[in-house]
Amino acid sequence: MPNNSEPLVELGGVAMQRGRANEAFTNLRTALAMDLRNPSTIRRNGVFEAYFRRTSDASASIARALEITPDDPALIALAADIYQSEGNLAGAEQMLARLPAQLPPERVAETCSRMRQLIYQHRNEAVISSLEPIVATPPLSIGTRLSEYHILLAMAKRLAGNAAAARDTYETGHDFLLAAIANSGQTQGRVHAMLGQMYAGLGQKELALREAAIAIELEGEDKVLGPAANKALARIEMQLGEKDAALARVPQLLAAHYHSWFYFVPITPALLRLDPTWEPLRGDPRFQKLANAQP
Repeated sequence: MPNNSEPLVELGGVAMQRGRANEAFTNLRTALAMDLRNPSTIRRNGVFEAYFRRTSDASASIARALEITPDDPALIALAADIYQSEGNLAGAEQMLARLPAQLPPERVAETCSRMRQLIYQHRNEAVISSLEPIVATPPLSIGTRLSEYHILLAMAKRLAGNAAAARDTYETGHDFLLAAIANSGQTQGRVHAMLGQMYAGLGQKELALREAAIAIELEGEDKVLGPAANKALARIEMQLGEKDAALARVPQLLAAHYHSWFYFVPITPALLRLDPTWEPLRGDPRFQKLANAQP
């Protein structure tokens, strides 16, 4: 079809993964010119702009797409993710209020955006009450993304002061992922990174670092996911108390262009300030300099 922009969008994605940003954006601009009101194409453009830390451009693209499909949950969550990355929790809250009060569990990205917002607001009990029922009886269609709920739930339990309950959730998530890997035979960096976080939550340092290394090996050539694997390693190191090792990775992560498996967007100084994962470093002048830097 002469006006089908999807092949160009896909080519843009491949170029982005290979580090050819100019080619990626050229393909997307051409796709947009062919189909000016395709919200999916506009969204993909906004996603790429977010990966490249072009926050204003990304926000404008998402706002444009929302004018066409104002109730699109994925667009709403992405807009909230960008607000969170800027430290604008009020803007994120207004955006998340546009989502249905009860999201289907399969809407993992949107639910996680809402749960991160609650964690940033120190509303850990709300996270627990929201995610506990999903983890207890998960729909099969969620697949390995269920572990994103395990990680957020365990995090909220730990922050609420219940270390034993957090450990139980990490154990459940660990068992689930091992079974999923065995059943599917597939290996993805994201899955191994999540398994590494489960091991870290269980205090199993060697296994946690092994899984992080596998994630990096699997995604190292991908210019979008490779840095995501390194950021996952930094989170695992923070869980394990390896603060200096994690801190040493932060400057590079702040400069990299990538898709984050936790924040969706790349890490920013504002996220360093908001995310409790980094709390043990808050008193370190080296970290303070990074967290207070202008993006």
